[in-house]
Amino acid sequence: MIKFAPPTLVEFLEEKPTVGKWLIKDFLPADSVTVVTGPPKRSMKTYWTMLCSLCLASGRSYDKLKVSEPKPVMFVEQEGSRTDFQNRFRWLCNGIGVKPEEVGDRMRIAHRSGVKLDNADWIKSIQISCEEYGTELIVFDPLAMCHLGDENNTRDMTLFIEALNVIRGLNRSCVVVHHVNGKDSGWDRSRDIDDQFRGSSVLPGYYDAHHAMRMGREGFEISLTMRFKEGPEQEYDLSWDIDQDKEVANLTIL
Repeated sequence: MIKFAPPTLVEFLEEKPTVGKWLIKDFLPADSVTVVTGPPKRSMKTYWTMLCSLCLASGRSYDKLKVSEPKPVMFVEQEGSRTDFQNRFRWLCNGIGVKPEEVGDRMRIAHRSGVKLDNADWIKSIQISCEEYGTELIVFDPLAMCHLGDENNTRDMTLFIEALNVIRGLNRSCVVVHHVNGKDSGWDRSRDIDDQFRGSSVLPGYYDAHHAMRMGREGFEISLTMRFKEGPEQEYDLSWDIDQDKEVANLTIL
């Protein structure tokens, strides 16, 4: 049974504002829907969000990713092999210098669990989990595997957005969704980042933050452009160094 218990006027007015609050300063705003886009594969979207998640769950700042205190995180990964996903986390832990035991129960991983955000039972299950764990960052990767609708259909994508809004409202959380760019447009730096979304225009019209991975400037493989509903646009170059033999993954943000 759905619990519907709005706050009183006094309670509502006493809530602390979240505008200008950050989970990761200047990168991940609290109480937001953040979309991470880029071409399939080589844009490193998943590595990027895994790194942000580990920093937040561990309370460990890394390079320009500044964290003030650890927060509970849930990562819903819907594709790829379990072994590969485990290795990525191990390598990133080694890169930022944190042991998985230090993160403890602040990091929850759901791998290929079949989550569907256009299904009421799934939404309720996620609500219960987020309330129990106090989740403040939840990642859904990728959008296409997290619903059964048509991403080109406005009604279907509106239902998806409504689900994100429900999840976001539980703990005034940051909800991150991965989405691929339209065909052949992902690496094109001449186009506006919001014009490169694949499918319906509902998502680009709704987000609070957009992290767009594209072809890097000269000498760099990947460029990160960040656009916020509140605040100036920012751009960085990302240089990944992943050594599978040494089991370590590092990122330099320039």
